[in-house]
Amino acid sequence: MKNYSGKQLVKARTKAGYKTRDSFFQNLKVYLEKQKREKELPHYKTIQRMEKNNKFSDKSIKLISEFLGISQEDLIEKNEISEKLKDNKSEVPFMNNAFNRPFIIENSKQIKNLISKSNKRIILFDYNPEDLSRNQEKGIGQLFNLIDNYASNQQNALEIVTNQNFSSSNALKTSDELKNLSNLDYCIQMLKKGYGWVGDYEFDDLENELEYLCNENELHKDNKKINPLYLYGTNYEYTTYWPYPEFLYNKYMLTNEEKPFLHDIYYPKEESYIENPEPGDMPKIFMPESDENYRLTPVLMNYSIFIISSEEIDIMYHPNKLQTIIEKETADIIYGVPEETEEYLFGKYYNGSYSKVLKEVQSDNRVPKNYLDSEDFKIIYGKSKTFEEAVSRMFSKETGKTVQLYGSEKIIDETKKNNNENDN
Repeated sequence: MKNYSGKQLVKARTKAGYKTRDSFFQNLKVYLEKQKREKELPHYKTIQRMEKNNKFSDKSIKLISEFLGISQEDLIEKNEISEKLKDNKSEVPFMNNAFNRPFIIENSKQIKNLISKSNKRIILFDYNPEDLSRNQEKGIGQLFNLIDNYASNQQNALEIVTNQNFSSSNALKTSDELKNLSNLDYCIQMLKKGYGWVGDYEFDDLENELEYLCNENELHKDNKKINPLYLYGTNYEYTTYWPYPEFLYNKYMLTNEEKPFLHDIYYPKEESYIENPEPGDMPKIFMPESDENYRLTPVLMNYSIFIISSEEIDIMYHPNKLQTIIEKETADIIYGVPEETEEYLFGKYYNGSYSKVLKEVQSDNRVPKNYLDSEDFKIIYGKSKTFEEAVSRMFSKETGKTVQLYGSEKIIDETKKNNNENDN
């Protein structure tokens, strides 16, 4: 199965003069109407999935290539890093790695932007505890408490609009949010200074809500140096398989073309359901502590990754063997034709209590690790000029041989990308 790319589609339609998806869709509609082929018009969401999720069918490939006057091969991504490796691909474990270049967080606005795109977070502590200034760990803990508290108070669209009304209660909420953001800014900047921290009781003349404050008179315990710490951040999409109750898996399979991934793991609860509703059917009770049927289901979780480090981070990568499997299997089962001889993990059956099934999944030799923790990430230090150079350095370090990437177009540098997004 060829790897058609949504990025290539966007490039092709933009080059043809359709700078937005709307204009592309409307012109495609007119094109088909003129030929009385209205029934061939794909749904708008189908085009959206092509561009965002690289989800193409043979029919859509042919139609788009015809309309844009391009070859089907023009929609294949030609600048993938895996195609750029000059070294033997079998000797470089690229396909099981997800790459990212974290950026240094300068202010609370950037934290707010990261949190708004995620529903989970992971924290990496990348420093030597022996190098910390006095009580610097207190400042670190305080920073992440503030981040968690701020994230837990994020509002939905209704609450945001409601809070825009003129009222004394909303004025108080605005004041509280400004204090929270100010406290985040303070912790970020003071950790970068590298000095020690003291309890707020030593600053009786200051009005603040923080338990610990930075004090330039507090240095390392040997009084020899300061220890600047930098907060890095990035967003990371993590795909995995997670056991869901079979009745929820069946419900997901009815709409999976529109929503190929669920967006969180299953949290066990007792609930009633009717599997195949017919007149007179009584609901069944699902009980997670009893023996029940479960099926492995694709899940995509959006993480904010925060790294507190004393070093200059060049690139971060995550060896995720499961992600490559999921990409292939979801493409086959949801959008393609499953191979009859293939034994898929997608939908794999388990029976037992929820806790028992989780243990079976984690001990199943066919299922790679299906959850994420801070130890899964690897960090390479330095300051490469491009993403390609950073990945080359990573491969060289991992394989012990010189690896180079080449290509005419630049791969997106996540550092610049995130900085640009946060400046807007």
